Amino acid sequence: MISSEGPKIHERMSENGIRIVYDELLNWADGLSPWQRDALRRLSINGELTADDLSSLRLQIEYAVGLSTENVPESVPLTAEHLSHAFINAPKTVLVSLGPVRHVDRLSSDQPPLRFAVNGVTLVYGPNASGKSGYCRITKRLCRSVSPAELRGNVYDVDAPDQPEVHVAFSVGGDGQSKENRLWSYNDEPPIELSRISVFDAAAARIYVDKQRRIAFLPYELDIMNKLGHACQELGNGFIERLRAIDAAVSATLPDRYHEGTAVQAAFASLIPSTVLSKLPSEQQLRELGTWTTEMQEELVAIEEQLNQDPKKMISLRAQAKRALEITKEEISKITNTLSETTIAGIRRSQ
Repeated sequence: MISSEGPKIHERMSENGIRIVYDELLNWADGLSPWQRDALRRLSINGELTADDLSSLRLQIEYAVGLSTENVPESVPLTAEHLSHAFINAPKTVLVSLGPVRHVDRLSSDQPPLRFAVNGVTLVYGPNASGKSGYCRITKRLCRSVSPAELRGNVYDVDAPDQPEVHVAFSVGGDGQSKENRLWSYNDEPPIELSRISVFDAAAARIYVDKQRRIAFLPYELDIMNKLGHACQELGNGFIERLRAIDAAVSATLPDRYHEGTAVQAAFASLIPSTVLSKLPSEQQLRELGTWTTEMQEELVAIEEQLNQDPKKMISLRAQAKRALEITKEEISKITNTLSETTIAGIRRSQ
């Protein structure tokens, strides 16, 4: 189902005094942080945040809080040109035809264009695998959709697929206007006029239907704000998991055998999760505490000399020397008695 009903919806909302329009979204976004404005831009263009988008936003957040990060992507803020142009004073856009199409699924490149009725309803039918879903994905990529789709090449093609290309025709300004023909490549931005057309399918229905199966219109601006909230939650959960991993890595007991009042003891005492970042010792301070200087070596030698002159140790050394001298005295007495004149005379008489 393809619709260009955006202007009428906004007209009805204005009559009720509710102004949920894109310029208010821009005013609200001005008060957000750069990474959030960049997230809104990505959402407004693609409808969803990919894994690469979340990775880029994560780097921007880390850089914003002062973490050392390299290759930080530039934050591009949301502007009016990124938003849908389905507002009150915009001229109506009518999709006239799609095709020929190249490098999208297995759609034939020589197939005639798929034409749409300028007034009325166009019914497209065909058997399974005839290409209906492929054309639906093309319209969701070219026009506005709350559930945009990626375009794929022919999976049976052994060669590297080329970028999809689509010929599209549309008219702007109502009945009687001449149509414009464009060749759109996948890497290019779709024509801005096509953003006034909304594409609705089963994937988008999940967003518009609530639990009671009642249709509830979700304005374009609220949809990307809602998706920004989900992105914030996902990024926040990722940072919480990383914080838990860091806490587990640094939960080991730090040494506590340092004397009270020393700089080293104070530095170790501050290395706990409850210490705010501003109170933690810097890398340079830790390096200085771990540097062994010549003065420190001289102080160590003096302390060792003092320890060597400890009274208890000196008593022990002298007690050991006394025992050694007593043993030596006993040995000398034995030798002296053996070599005395009386002993020698006795030996001579016995001969």
